[in-house]
Amino acid sequence: MRFLDPKCWAVCLCVLLGAAVGRGQSTWTGAGADTNWTTAGNWTTAPISSNTLQVLFVNTAFLNSAVDADYTLNQLTFTNAAGAYTLSGLGVITFNGTTPTLTHNGASTVTINAPVIFTGNGTIAGSGAGLLVVADLWSQNGTVTVSRNLTVNTVRLGVD
Repeated sequence: MRFLDPKCWAVCLCVLLGAAVGRGQSTWTGAGADTNWTTAGNWTTAPISSNTLQVLFVNTAFLNSAVDADYTLNQLTFTNAAGAYTLSGLGVITFNGTTPTLTHNGASTVTINAPVIFTGNGTIAGSGAGLLVVADLWSQNGTVTVSRNLTVNTVRLGVD
C-alpha cells in the first residue's frame, strides 16, 4: 500500500484551506450580464451564502444591484470609495455570524431596498458622511447598535 508523501498532503491542505478562505469575501464588480447577485460575473468571487461571508462594494461604477435570492452574511461593507449604490430586489439579506455588521464609510447615499434582517446582535456603523437608507430593517433576537447616519422606512422588532 502506497501513501502520499507528507509534503504532498501539506500542499493539498494549503490549497483546500486557501480556497475555503477565499470564498469568505466577495467584491461587487457589476461586470455580469445583468445586475443580479446570483450572476457570478458580477463578483470577484461569486458569493456563497454563509454566516462568514463578507460582501464589499468598493467603486463608483455599476451602482445598481438586485438581491434576487436570499443571502446570509456576516458583513456588508460600502468602502470610502463606494458610490451611491442602490440594492433592490425581493431577496432577503440576513446578518448572522460572529460580527454581523453593515458598514457604510462613503460620502454618497447608499440605499438598500431589499429587506435586511439581523438574527442576533449586530452593528450598523461607518465613518463616512453619506447617508445610509434601509427600507426594511428587522431585528429578530438581539440588539442592533447604530453609530452612523441612518434612515429606516420600516423597523420590525422580534420574530414574526
